[in-house]
Amino acid sequence: MHGNGTRTREGEEEEEGTSPRHGRGDEGSVGCRSESGRGHGKKPPHVQPGKGMRGWMWERFLPERHKGKPQGVPVHVMLPLDTVQPDGTVRYLDEKWFQQLLKKMHKAGVKGLMVDVWWGVVERDAPRKYNWEPYRLLAKHVASAGLELHVVFSFHACGGNVGDTFCLPLPKWVEYAMDRCSDLLYKDRPNLRRTKSEISHYSLERSPTNVEATSWANKECISLFADEKQGLLEGRSPMQCYRDFMMSFRDSMGDLIGNVITDAVIGAGPCGELRYPSYPMQGARWQFPGIGEFMCYGKFALESLQIAAKKAGHPEWGKGGPHDAGCYNSFPDHTGFFTSVGGRYQTEYGKFFLNWYSNELLNHGERLLCAASDVFGSPTERKMSITLKLAGIHWWHHHPSHAAESTAGYNNTSSQDFYDLIARTCLSYGARICFTCVEMEECAQPSLARCGPETLLLHIRKICALLGVQLHGENALPCHGVDEFNKNALQRIIYSTHASGDSDNLPAMGGFTFLRLSRELAQPMLWGVWVNFVQEMSKGGEFHGRMFSRKSLPRGASAIEFPSSP
Repeated sequence: MHGNGTRTREGEEEEEGTSPRHGRGDEGSVGCRSESGRGHGKKPPHVQPGKGMRGWMWERFLPERHKGKPQGVPVHVMLPLDTVQPDGTVRYLDEKWFQQLLKKMHKAGVKGLMVDVWWGVVERDAPRKYNWEPYRLLAKHVASAGLELHVVFSFHACGGNVGDTFCLPLPKWVEYAMDRCSDLLYKDRPNLRRTKSEISHYSLERSPTNVEATSWANKECISLFADEKQGLLEGRSPMQCYRDFMMSFRDSMGDLIGNVITDAVIGAGPCGELRYPSYPMQGARWQFPGIGEFMCYGKFALESLQIAAKKAGHPEWGKGGPHDAGCYNSFPDHTGFFTSVGGRYQTEYGKFFLNWYSNELLNHGERLLCAASDVFGSPTERKMSITLKLAGIHWWHHHPSHAAESTAGYNNTSSQDFYDLIARTCLSYGARICFTCVEMEECAQPSLARCGPETLLLHIRKICALLGVQLHGENALPCHGVDEFNKNALQRIIYSTHASGDSDNLPAMGGFTFLRLSRELAQPMLWGVWVNFVQEMSKGGEFHGRMFSRKSLPRGASAIEFPSSP
């Protein structure tokens, strides 16, 4: 699992291109990949004697419907991106609407808030010089309103993505290191002549015309291929920086951990999600529903690929990614690699490459979970839970190649099931999974993009239920405007997060995070709907029908009524 072999659902290494998709592995078999190369052995040390990790997770996180009593779904609300400013000041604390809204949230039944803990704020000016004061101040303010706080260790820059209304770079010294060593960055396919005619052909004239004609380096986050490269960041590797950041948080915020701060999402990539930055919006490079590009053309990525190719007995496979995988805004059937009929993703080479690319992402996630477990303790010892966040890449999910998922590192083809593998990794470290797009309906997506948000979410819910891994949900896009909620989205969230009494027999999610807090939520036209939504989320029981849309309700079912005013 830690070498260059292919990681399968069995949790074993096999030769590239030959791994089966189906099957279940030994529980607790995932070891910890540290920078020194030392693992924790066949089972992590936090597994209780006489009880496998799956048994422990199942007992702790299995929803109440399986214990004979109903369970509601706790609601948290994400704070604005700019709550903590680049200079360390905390915005909104002195604004009356903010203070009142936090108290109203508590009275409405909201359990807590979530905030980005920006690397570019805490360790902004110099390595190992941390400033936690703004987050201590915010945490105490949240606690005074009767709410708890979830944090996101945001090891990425902000700005340029969907919903980003605020720009914040990585720490200055990190950016300086990137300027000196561009191999710290993710890079797309070099020397690709993206002419206007080529782009228009691939994307059916949906692409911008200002895309660069040569390789582009993404500065949103550090490449996972540099995780363990020593000395690149003022004498440390990126993984050492992440670990030191978490240690400083533990030591400086220890009195608040467990009392106020109850969960930490370990930032693992762009937008804090465990994925490659395959569909960047910076510079209008990508537009929905483009398939994205493989981000494996940096020096360290190519070194890893060459090692894997030699091990597979095909050194010629180590020169780069597929040459015929299109560009950011391509559609699958307009490429040679992803096309549904005869696509090269189905060949021995295609399976080798997709498995290698996905395994490198899985190993990155495991290294972060290992570091977090070392810092915050085993699941039975730690005072707060830890979480990995996955992106809801639903476009082209119903295409056999799962092209958009594949370029992001989520190999979900016949050779591998990324979602099963990452769930097993989280199981081994007692970590939770947060998944986006729980508000989306397939019927509302463009048919040409073969979207499958409901199908994808159902697949992940089944995996987490089987393994006993706690799953949390999050909406991917805003659910309201200035004066009106998207009530279908709210219905969909309620249905997607609660226990189902149909043939799937799924437990409820462990929680839901709403994006995001705003002044508009306090307006009478929105507040009454919001309170009703939170109350419905807090109710236990099972949902036997699709209760998110009147048009799709089964016979005899009724939609939840949301008032337009308090």
